[in-house]
Amino acid sequence: MLTLFAGFVPVLAGLVCLGIWTLKMVRSGDWSRDRLMGRMIFVTLVLIINFPVAAGILWTAYKLETRYTVIIRNSAPAAIRLAAITGGGVSLEIGRIEPGASVTKRFHIVRDGTLIFSGEQSGQELRMVIDSYVTNGGGGHKQIEVFAGGTMEVRNK
Repeated sequence: MLTLFAGFVPVLAGLVCLGIWTLKMVRSGDWSRDRLMGRMIFVTLVLIINFPVAAGILWTAYKLETRYTVIIRNSAPAAIRLAAITGGGVSLEIGRIEPGASVTKRFHIVRDGTLIFSGEQSGQELRMVIDSYVTNGGGGHKQIEVFAGGTMEVRNK
C-alpha cells in the first residue's frame, strides 16, 4: 500500500509536467498540434495506466496472501472415503482419495473458527484439526498426511 501511495506523487508530478510542457510547445509553435497531441496522449496513457496495473497487482497479492491451501496425502494402503474440510465458514467435500494419491484444495476463510479434516478409511472415522483458529483474511498452508491405521499428521508447509 505504501508503494501505491508513494507512486501517486510521481505520477501526479508527471501529469503536471506534461501539462506545462504541452502548454509551452503549443505557445512556442515548435511542433504542429497533431504531432504534439499524439505524443501527449501517449505519455498521458502511460502515466494513467499505472493506477489500474497497481490495483491489479495489489488485488492479486491480497488474494494470494489470504488464500488457505491444504494438501492431503494418503500414505495408507486403503482409500479415504467421504473426505471433507470444514470450519471457518468453509465446507469442502473432497470425496475419495486413493492410496498414494494427494489432493490440494485452495480456498478463502469466511469467518472465525476451527478448520477440521474428516473422512473414513477402512470403516474407521478420520477426524483431525487442521488449524485450531482461522479467521477471515487469514491465509495458511498445511499438509495432512494419513498413514495406515488412521494415524494422521498435520504440518505447516
